[in-house]
This record gives sequence, C-alpha cells and structure tokens, in this order.
Amino acid sequence: MDTVVTTTDELPTRLRDKIVVDDSGCWLWTAATDGKGYGAVKWDRRMACAHRLVFHLLCDDTLAVFPGRGKEQLDHLCRTHACVNPEHLESVTSRENTIRGRSGVLGVHASPFLGVKRQGNRWEAQLTVNGRHMYLGLFIDERDAARAYDAAVAEHHGPDAQTNQSIGLLPEEEA
Repeated sequence: MDTVVTTTDELPTRLRDKIVVDDSGCWLWTAATDGKGYGAVKWDRRMACAHRLVFHLLCDDTLAVFPGRGKEQLDHLCRTHACVNPEHLESVTSRENTIRGRSGVLGVHASPFLGVKRQGNRWEAQLTVNGRHMYLGLFIDERDAARAYDAAVAEHHGPDAQTNQSIGLLPEEEA
C-alpha cells in the first residue's frame, strides 16, 4: 500500500464516529458486526464490510466495496477482525488470505485446508449447511479430510462452490 494513513479525519462523520483507536493502533469498529466480528455498515443502500469501505475511501478507490466471490480480499495483519485501520490491512488473493488465516495463527488445531481441523492425532472434516454443522469423519491423512470436505461442498453447495481445490490448496491431481 503506497498511501500512509494515520488519521480517520478524512472519513465521513457517520463512519468516523463508529471508530475508536486502541493502544495497539487498531481502529476498532464499534457499531454493527457480522457473525465473525467484522464491522458491518449500510453503504449505498447495501450492507458492506466496514474495513473494505474504509480502505476504499482512504487508500484505494479501485478496491470494490461490494466484491464478488473469490475476488481480492483484505487480510487483517493485526488479526483483529473489528479493525478498520488501512495500515493493518493488506490486499491479497482469496487463497493467500485463507492460508494466512488458517496457518499456525489459529493454534495447534489449525489446518491450511477449509473444513478441516485437528482432533487428537487425526483430522476432522466438517461442513456447515443451512447453519448446521455436518460431521464428515475423522481421517489419518489431512488431505483425505480435505477431499471429503470438497466432495461434501460440491454435493450440498454445487460445483461452483469454494473448495480446497478451487482456491489452490489441494492440487487437481489430488482431488
């Protein structure tokens, strides 16, 4: 990011009033959030992610406020979902954001694969369908769990749904 932003002064008042700067430099969104803790705000008669909107307004007006599926994402370098400080955000691909979010930062149960987490000495695959968690099984090999997840995603969400293979985490020959 070329632009260095150190203040919220250039934001519209209705956004600026919803931000509190903490000791770590995070600009914490204090209004509505989504289920994962990301700031949410109505903009142009639609719901937008607060961090994308602030980044768009202060740093990069080419970044889509309302992105399509699999489009450019913003990674929270501070790992604080409610943070909207553009200096704590980096524009990355969906794949890179997934890898960063699931690698080590989440702890010993983390897996780089979607829908996979460690359970003891095995790997559990699970999928959420209509708000309900579906247990897909325990696997010795982490990639087998990722394959099970991908198969269930295709079955329940269709062939265009995001899978480990579609974002490049599981090579095509392994799927």
